[in-house]
Amino acid sequence: MNPYKSMAYPSLPHSFLHNIPDELVMSKKFIIVGGGYGLRAVLYPDFTENIMIPYAPTFGDHFIQGTVSDIDFEKREVTVSPDIGKFGYTHLVIAVGSRGPFPGKSDAKTKEDVRKCYNDVAGDLDKATDIVIIGGGPVGVELSCEVAERYSSKFITLIHPSENLASKRYDSTGFQNRIKKKLKQFTIEVVQGRVSNLEELTFGTFLKQTVRTMEGNEYSCDVVMNCTGISPEISLTNKIFDDSKFDRFFRLCVTPDLKVEGFDDVYAIGDCCNTDEEKLAIHAENQAECIAHNLLRELEDEEPKPYTTQFDGMFLSLGSRHGAGVFNGWSVPSWIVSLLRSRSLQYPKYWELMEQKEPDYDF
Repeated sequence: MNPYKSMAYPSLPHSFLHNIPDELVMSKKFIIVGGGYGLRAVLYPDFTENIMIPYAPTFGDHFIQGTVSDIDFEKREVTVSPDIGKFGYTHLVIAVGSRGPFPGKSDAKTKEDVRKCYNDVAGDLDKATDIVIIGGGPVGVELSCEVAERYSSKFITLIHPSENLASKRYDSTGFQNRIKKKLKQFTIEVVQGRVSNLEELTFGTFLKQTVRTMEGNEYSCDVVMNCTGISPEISLTNKIFDDSKFDRFFRLCVTPDLKVEGFDDVYAIGDCCNTDEEKLAIHAENQAECIAHNLLRELEDEEPKPYTTQFDGMFLSLGSRHGAGVFNGWSVPSWIVSLLRSRSLQYPKYWELMEQKEPDYDF
């Protein structure tokens, strides 16, 4: 049984759905495929139809919509709310993902709510003249470029506490220079600083506000977007595991074959586990494949194989026609990133994985 809660990685149940009886527990009826996809939908609300993929057509009776409220490891039993029932398991995969501010993450549980969220923000961004984006990680950088590409006349300020953008892990000169060069071409003002009044601000809404930094600077704006990063979703895991099972970032500690330390039948994948790699959807997919194959090996009395990261790097969209990338220490040219990620944001592969046809939409 796989208790998914936020952005799901459908590779796992898909990999052995026809071989092993399996349930996929989700609080939503659909996947929202990743932060980058949602960012483009903030500018083009109709694009939401492309990034919401329903589970039921793919998984049928194996899909349960609900929220896992408790897990009894002794009884090997999962409780699904509200009042859905208890389900036994032989193997449990925890893929609860991460949490963070919209539009990097969305808590909406129906398509109607998702559409409203994106439509509301799109309308407010359209009215705005001055926009401040707080946080220069992947979401902040990609969002600032998406907004600048859509609205060349708007004044956009990106505030980030460190010199390196997108990721502390990748500080190569070529990667960082390509990001900063494109931001400059988009006339995005990049400010190195830390916001001091974050708790006082209202995000994603047209409202005259002033963003203040600890360095003493002030930035007046019409819309503030919060892109300060994501953290592991711990509302369930913090309840069912003791502190010894977490690292300092509140990610579950896992063995080389992705079992939660101290358990033989409980696994963790994605943003909620402590594998030493950038937390990207593609790594979560590979983790899912690893567990699926190991469960099949177990049925055949074969030894499990450890999970290995297939590459070290990331691709970053800088608008729909440009990008920056790093792959195993090498800087990747913009045109390659654009071809592989920026134009489509790779969402068609998820429709293909789910064996469904994506809607036609050309922004």
